[in-house]
Amino acid sequence: MPDNTNVNSNSSVVVVGRTAPVPPGQQKAEKSLPVVIASDQPTIPVAEQNKVQSEVALSLLGIPRSEVALGIFADVNTYDVNPSEWAATPEQFGTVANTGTYAGVGGTMGHGLTHIPAESGALLEAPVDKSAILTSKRFFRYQPGRVSAATFGVKTTTIPSSGVGIHNPAVRKYGIFDKYDGYYWETRNSGEGDNFCVVRRTQSITFYNPLPFGGGSGQQSQDHGFTNPYDPLEKRGSESGNPYDSPTVGSGNTSVPTGFVNVPFGDLVIYRDNLLMVHAGAYDHSLLQPEHKVSITSVSGGNAVSSTDLAKPLSNAEYNIDTGLMEITTTNDHGFHKGKFITLTGIAMTCYLSHDVNSVPITPTSGGSGYNNGNQSNVSTKLNGVLTNLKVNITVSGGSVTSITQLGDGTNNQLALEDFSDGDVLNIVDIFGASENATFTISKTLSTGTNRTKTYPDDTTGYNVVRVTGKKSFTVNVGVSTVKTFYTSGGHALGLSNGQYVSYSQGNNTAVHGGFVDKKIYKVKNLTVDTSTGTSTCNLIVMNTSGESDLSGLTNGSVSAGHSLITPVPFIQPTVGTLIKSDKNKYASLKTGANDSNTAGTGMFPLFYEDSDGVKEGYIDDSRGFNEVATLKEEIDDVNTYYKKWVNQNVDQDYWNVYEYRVPRSRFSGDRLDGQTEELLYSDAVADKRAGSNVIDPDTNEIKTDESIWDLAFDKVTMYKVEFSWYGAVGALFLAYVPVSNGEARWVRVHHLRASNQLKISSLGNATLPITYMVYGGGCAEALGYNNSLRLTTLYGSASEHIIKYGASYYIDGGDRGTVKLFSFATDTDTEVFGAKRPFNVGTGSAQVNLANATNAQNPHIIGGSSSGLSKSYYVGAKVITGNSLDQNIEITYVSLSPTAPKLYLNSPLAEAPTSGTINIIPNRKTPLIGLKCRDFIQSSTGQLVRNRTQVYPTRLSTGSTGVVKLDLLKSPIFQTNSVLVTAEPTLGADVNIGRRGKPVLVDVPQGVYSGTHTFVPGASDLITSIKPAGNVNGTSPLISSLDYNSSNGRITITTASNHGFSAGDEIRIKKESLTFTCTLDNNATNHSYPRATDPIFDGIAPGGIDFSGATVADSSGNLYSRPIRLLSTGGTGNVGTSADKLVFSVTSDTNINSPAPSVGSAAEYIRDIGEGVYGYFRGFFEQDPSKKPISVLGFLENRGKDRTKNIDDDGYYFFALEPTTDDIVLLGSGSTNVEPFLREENSSPKDGTIVTGITTEFTLDQLSSVKVNPQIRAPIPKTGTVVASLFVPASGENFDLSTYFDFNKEYLSFPLTNVVESLFLCASSSTLFDSGTAQASISASLTWEEQ
Repeated sequence: MPDNTNVNSNSSVVVVGRTAPVPPGQQKAEKSLPVVIASDQPTIPVAEQNKVQSEVALSLLGIPRSEVALGIFADVNTYDVNPSEWAATPEQFGTVANTGTYAGVGGTMGHGLTHIPAESGALLEAPVDKSAILTSKRFFRYQPGRVSAATFGVKTTTIPSSGVGIHNPAVRKYGIFDKYDGYYWETRNSGEGDNFCVVRRTQSITFYNPLPFGGGSGQQSQDHGFTNPYDPLEKRGSESGNPYDSPTVGSGNTSVPTGFVNVPFGDLVIYRDNLLMVHAGAYDHSLLQPEHKVSITSVSGGNAVSSTDLAKPLSNAEYNIDTGLMEITTTNDHGFHKGKFITLTGIAMTCYLSHDVNSVPITPTSGGSGYNNGNQSNVSTKLNGVLTNLKVNITVSGGSVTSITQLGDGTNNQLALEDFSDGDVLNIVDIFGASENATFTISKTLSTGTNRTKTYPDDTTGYNVVRVTGKKSFTVNVGVSTVKTFYTSGGHALGLSNGQYVSYSQGNNTAVHGGFVDKKIYKVKNLTVDTSTGTSTCNLIVMNTSGESDLSGLTNGSVSAGHSLITPVPFIQPTVGTLIKSDKNKYASLKTGANDSNTAGTGMFPLFYEDSDGVKEGYIDDSRGFNEVATLKEEIDDVNTYYKKWVNQNVDQDYWNVYEYRVPRSRFSGDRLDGQTEELLYSDAVADKRAGSNVIDPDTNEIKTDESIWDLAFDKVTMYKVEFSWYGAVGALFLAYVPVSNGEARWVRVHHLRASNQLKISSLGNATLPITYMVYGGGCAEALGYNNSLRLTTLYGSASEHIIKYGASYYIDGGDRGTVKLFSFATDTDTEVFGAKRPFNVGTGSAQVNLANATNAQNPHIIGGSSSGLSKSYYVGAKVITGNSLDQNIEITYVSLSPTAPKLYLNSPLAEAPTSGTINIIPNRKTPLIGLKCRDFIQSSTGQLVRNRTQVYPTRLSTGSTGVVKLDLLKSPIFQTNSVLVTAEPTLGADVNIGRRGKPVLVDVPQGVYSGTHTFVPGASDLITSIKPAGNVNGTSPLISSLDYNSSNGRITITTASNHGFSAGDEIRIKKESLTFTCTLDNNATNHSYPRATDPIFDGIAPGGIDFSGATVADSSGNLYSRPIRLLSTGGTGNVGTSADKLVFSVTSDTNINSPAPSVGSAAEYIRDIGEGVYGYFRGFFEQDPSKKPISVLGFLENRGKDRTKNIDDDGYYFFALEPTTDDIVLLGSGSTNVEPFLREENSSPKDGTIVTGITTEFTLDQLSSVKVNPQIRAPIPKTGTVVASLFVPASGENFDLSTYFDFNKEYLSFPLTNVVESLFLCASSSTLFDSGTAQASISASLTWEEQ
């Protein structure tokens, strides 16, 4: 045998047979050794020695990880943050100065999203008291049976504070989540200790467990606390009780109907499946309600803060006992939004118990005849010949009813008669049908001598506005009842409530009102309303880091405008532990990592901590076992009692039932990433083990410890990953890529957030989620946050808190296409496509185009002749082809409408301006063939609306055409709205800077003149008493035979049936709403009565004219008549004046002379309806352009709160530019050089710009399909939407595979988080010569798509 000891140190030597050893490693062929594998022997096993098992070798489901994952999304920010993939809030980047309350902050603070080119990073910043969000527009689909993973590179700021004394901390979140569901990482304050956590957010929460929480018989120990009902409008009991206490369970004998229970709503902290959960709004500022301001008008007593606009007086409160809904009407605009928490007080109501009614026995009004003698039971009654639900017992003698001995319900006479009116006469139907001519009369009279009304509500429970039905009406859900109740009088609705947190703002004032602190957070102690004046008064509690105390020392007297109380405010943790209970302590000194002094005071609310020295901090010990459920219940109730109604007072209604299971660093099941060795704690509930309890080694019975391999620095760039699956029962795995050992880095498991076989309902409400980054800057010191000195300037020149997003990706491990639904739609008929090219001769003729100004470098434009047909917005976006090779990509960007010489502004000047020849103009108006539009919500069989998260992939296109045309697959183009426009297009009253990122900006849109035509409707008008002498409204009236109203000059001409007896210069009055008209704005479809109380002849205000003097008066019948109106001598229809049978007067302007007559058109808003808007173009310039070269800006103009014809001036007009820019844009207003009016995009036919209807009928192919088919006959607005692909269709049939363009990692359609519904339109066009009589082609098409 050879000696092998000198070969490779006697290691890795392979000996085969009795030959010399085979050297290890690769060898040349001559040194190879043939090996024969026996065919009649078992397979030779291969054992892998010393294998290093990676922490990510297995997937979340325990399956060996696939080598090939299905990549769904990958994104980096090399050139910028892709606006088609990401949405940011706020939409427009801004800055906050380090002055005033923020003096001492390290520098100016950025707010919003910016790009860092040097790092290919997206910088998301939130200054003090503000938040910012960056979220992918895509929802990434969950695939059953597979593991999904979101990976992102992130770096964040940290504040040099552990959180001790901080009750409104900075928060940073990043993960795969939306506002309802998901998983994410979170850091607060410095990120040390339990300021670092992982979170499961879910909307999948049970309302409450019908079994009481406890350890006794008939009780359960897994669930405690109440959320809000799933549907705020659904029938339910009231909140005036506890479902575990009798008699709140309805039996039908109390005011709670059978089957309903009274349940308190909206606990901040709940216990579900032995897991402690906190409402998501406590750590997410973005889930709170819209801001609501209450003006402070006066202070008295040094502590009583009063407001005249807080209490909204009620005019009606209609309560439906079957639905539980109360429809409330206010005298003035209430200003509430959906979900706003309000206090109702002082509503006087009556019910059937408030009335005296018939007491049995009752003597009939008429005994009748023909009845069967004796006693009869359950005899029917009729009212006006119709059977009623009321049964009676009667006594009959001699064929006549002598007595009614009992009403239908036996003892409760009021209930039996509640559906009848006082004085109703009922017929009694003989049980044997012999007769029904006996009658008796219902007597229902109000009690005398006693006030039988009741004031509601009879407790201090506030209510949320669950529906806003108008500016003066809204709905609250007070719960069902058995007692019909009716509004009598009084009542106020207040937009504040007891215990609500508010912040004080000095507004634009230079100083605070004496005793207040700007931006400081207070709490409402109590509220009162003076019903005689409508003034509300509240006392406030001061919130300090040392506790709470009554606010005092305010300066008494009137308060100038601008000072206000604002709701909501961010969640404020207890400023002292004793506010929760006398034996509780807030987080101050206890180390959440026993071996790390930096973790002192880093406890995560509301968890309870106790260290080895017996130091106790926090509020709820969720590690308590079954034997301590009574104590656990008490601790949860203590927290919820202190924060009673916090959820409903502050959180947006859409997110009331979003709760979070939050796992702090001290409970991580993997590496805590703190570089320490600490005791290992359970993070969830398993068998008899509870979250927060120690893990015990079963062999040694000792507490297990765990060593962390790395101390994570959050301000260093780190890759994080969240792997998750669902099936309703799978949780998530959190991993970080960090250095380990020497020269190595790898994915490290940080925590496995389990859900399998541990929850009664699914772990998430929905697993199709976006990637999201969120940062909240934390409060200022006045808002119980940080001292300004702790906010330091970062490397990026800002003192804001930030997250920097680097790469982000989403993949499905071993994923495949999964299950899809297929749909297809084809056009019913051929669609004609016309050529677009229009040749125009150059010159100055009426049908020609003048190019003299087309070379102007500052403001190039073409002038069209009077018969050129160019005076319409149809030509915006059109290409101009001159034949000069230097004229490339010349487009028309704006058309200055003029019947004689329209100006067509160009994006660039022409190279030369010939005076003859021909140019071609090619309008960019495509012909839609098929339109697919995603649905926003899909209604389930239960009637619930479920947000559409389906992704739509068009897969195949088939066409048949008679000619060659171009087909564009146009994603999400914009079509004009159907808003009603009343005046000519307006010119802005002043220049306005609208910024650069498309944020809606307030613009000055003046009132205009009504542009429609009114048609008098005699049959709906008062022709007899409409007109009265100004001095005697009870006098005689001339009979109206005809009437004409000219809205352009505001004059009415009335022809009377006979001599009216008035002369020019006399004064008349017109009865309110006595003259009825139709108008062309709705094609004369509806009647409208005038004059209204808000018209100039009633309120006196005459925009553009002379206000009307005098006062309105009422006649002896109470009919209201206008202010005096002077009759004119000239200026009516046909330029006639007041004569024997003609009355001519102005209703838009008063006058002190008879001639010349005033000419003031009827004032009107440009956009008639508040909340509506239109697309169009303003002219403007880039702010940094010294030449102020005009540009055209396409955007959306919206009326958010103006109808000055009705004295409504709650808000104004806003303009939203559709495209972001790199420089601020200034829109040109009245008086500026180059100013032009707003150019509205018309609903244009693709063929020639003819105005067509914008109303379309959408439909779905299946109830659960996520797509509507959206037919359109109008062209989309040019340069809106994205052309995904352009295809040229031959003059034949053709099929196209669209998978090249649409796929899971390419383009698709959805309803993204921006809440802008995506669509796809198949649009045809041709650049051939336009021929109005002959189409270039007739084309049919079909489109097939997948939904997944």
